[in-house]
Amino acid sequence: MFQEVARGGDLLRALGLEVEVHDYDRLLGASSMFNCEGTTVIEYPGRYTDKGLDESLALLAVKLERIFCGNSYDPRFVNVNDEDLEFLIRDEGVYAIRGKPEDNKVLERVRLVFNRFIGYGPKIVIISEDLAKDLGYEAVKPSMLIRVSNVDEDALRVFARAYTGFATGKYCDDMPSGLNALAGARLCLGSRMRSSMNWVLHNMPHKLRPSVGGKESESHIGLKAMVIRYLAEVLGLKDKDFKVEDEISDQDCRGLKPDILADIGGRSVAIDVKAGIGSIPTTDIVDAYNKYSQCGEVLIYGN
Repeated sequence: MFQEVARGGDLLRALGLEVEVHDYDRLLGASSMFNCEGTTVIEYPGRYTDKGLDESLALLAVKLERIFCGNSYDPRFVNVNDEDLEFLIRDEGVYAIRGKPEDNKVLERVRLVFNRFIGYGPKIVIISEDLAKDLGYEAVKPSMLIRVSNVDEDALRVFARAYTGFATGKYCDDMPSGLNALAGARLCLGSRMRSSMNWVLHNMPHKLRPSVGGKESESHIGLKAMVIRYLAEVLGLKDKDFKVEDEISDQDCRGLKPDILADIGGRSVAIDVKAGIGSIPTTDIVDAYNKYSQCGEVLIYGN
């Protein structure tokens, strides 16, 4: 029923993901290993059920959706025994489907909902192999199937650190291991952002300035607070050693306004914070480097 194609990229290969394309559907989108239209099903072995893998896969799917398709979603976790599943038909997004149908009546209701998934709006569905068999692939009708044969927990831990922008050391020493590493990293990053914002507001409140000419997301402010705290608390920079946003004069950086401009050991370093790098990450990074390289060295920090 499914036609196997080459595995896509080191990221998926490291996680042991096999990509298969439905033989009567055409793969759409910018990447041969990810589908930007229709329904993509990520199926994992039953032995990983209730061990947190679906959370890590959901967060990985969110990242892939952003990188390859330019869409930004929060993962949603759904129990098949919930009464109202109609939103699954209406809403695009990333869904981790959990539980086992309590009886045949629930099973048929879930099959009917899943049968209406098909369409052009992107949906990513994470589901256990056991539940997929119960429902039957004819109910889900995916345009792409990503089948997980095995998981490298060490690789997941590396990706978890990458998810936090490699915020290691004293900020993320409690990084979890295991199948739910990415889920734990998300909680870790959120808590570190909040603690860093509190630290900056208490010690250097004038440094937590809004972006010049526009609003900033909470994630962007949180990441910027982490950088400010690191510069002051770890590197020991004084207030005069780095400037944030509108503290930067036209003479400092030839009229440009990086998020932070720091003097680190006599070196001028422009720091650009990226909260949720866009659909072509290398372009975002190269553009930021080219823009701020005339200010000195360039550091791009983000997740």
